[in-house]
Amino acid sequence: VTAKTPSPLFNHSYISSSILATIAANKFDLAVPFNRQERMWQAANLELDSKQMANAVIKGAKRFLKPLSDYLVNQLRQEKVVHMDETPFQVLDSGKSKSYFWALRTPKEFAKHQIAYFHYAPTRSGKVISDVLTPDYMGAVMCDGYRGYGQEQLPKATFGSCLIHIRRPFIELVKGLTL
Repeated sequence: VTAKTPSPLFNHSYISSSILATIAANKFDLAVPFNRQERMWQAANLELDSKQMANAVIKGAKRFLKPLSDYLVNQLRQEKVVHMDETPFQVLDSGKSKSYFWALRTPKEFAKHQIAYFHYAPTRSGKVISDVLTPDYMGAVMCDGYRGYGQEQLPKATFGSCLIHIRRPFIELVKGLTL
């Protein structure tokens, strides 16, 4: 009696679920770049190049993590309060000086579900806000004073100010006082 051969994760690929898990753990948990992993896999007699590993991680994320991501975003859109902020970073191949990660978080005091969600966008446009939360979002959005957060993007939402952003001008004011 023999067991069936497991079907491959991806057509025409010898990357198994355990190999993909190891590649991802090395990359994201241990911060081992793909080019260094390439040498590790070659030492184990598995000819995997960095491009194959990157493609496998991207395909694996789309296939196995996208449904979870979609579920979390749908849950997030049902929460009464969401904290939201964006932060710039540089993407080398984008041709732009900055791209953005949009961070969304439900506060434990008001949430049914503790959710942290990070959304990549090549722009800081307010349209990203309505793309993530949808124009039908009726909760409260706690954010900084960026003008992209507004009734135009989320007409049914209520907007609140993040206390750390309110605090900053007071700190600057105190620094300028002479005693």
